[in-house]
Amino acid sequence: MNTQVIFCTALAQLYPVKAYNATVERVVARRGIETRLQRNLIEVRPEEQVAVFEVREEGRDPFREEIRFDLLHVVPPMAAPDVVAHSPMAIEGPGGWVEVNKDTCQHKRFAEVFALGDVSSLPTSKSLAAIRGQAPVLVANLLAQLDGRPLAAHYDGYTACPLITSFHSVVMAEFDYDLQPVSSFLVDPTQERWSMFLVETRVFPWVYWHRVLKGRLHESRFLKPLAPLVRALGLAFKQP
Repeated sequence: MNTQVIFCTALAQLYPVKAYNATVERVVARRGIETRLQRNLIEVRPEEQVAVFEVREEGRDPFREEIRFDLLHVVPPMAAPDVVAHSPMAIEGPGGWVEVNKDTCQHKRFAEVFALGDVSSLPTSKSLAAIRGQAPVLVANLLAQLDGRPLAAHYDGYTACPLITSFHSVVMAEFDYDLQPVSSFLVDPTQERWSMFLVETRVFPWVYWHRVLKGRLHESRFLKPLAPLVRALGLAFKQP
């Protein structure tokens, strides 16, 4: 089948984290995918099979671009439910998120309120991996608040997004608030790996049902103590 794939994004690059963006660019080039940056979807005319984008390019006034499609895959803008967005807890502006401190998960105006995940204003991806980083912080600080103690736990913005690049490779994109790569698996996370494909397809389903839903802590705490050993072995293997 002769198919043309066009990837449009409102961002100025394919992926918001520079270290992973380079890898994504290589995959896109290898796949022959056409990319169009700084394009925000504003309208879909299904009867005509046309998608309308607002384009903002440096040095040019905003303009509209229409792209005809046979199949359109759209990720809609995220927002909190109305019950949250229209409440006093919400931050002003788009999204209607619960206005919390990005480090402690505590509400900025209501000390007894804490939030995480899809309804929070935490400036990171709304992902399961992010929630797993946020949950221990929220619990520790909520208990501290109830006991009248300082909020000592801090969330560093950790999140992850497995980027499936083929039928046998995955880039396990992990990063923090500073958009710096973080590796739970003690390997360079910016590379496509068959091992990460196995983690995504074989390990993560089990982790979801048996650890995530039961509130278990992130598995990286078992692996991080091994980091010095892994680095030492890596240096040993590189010796001429």
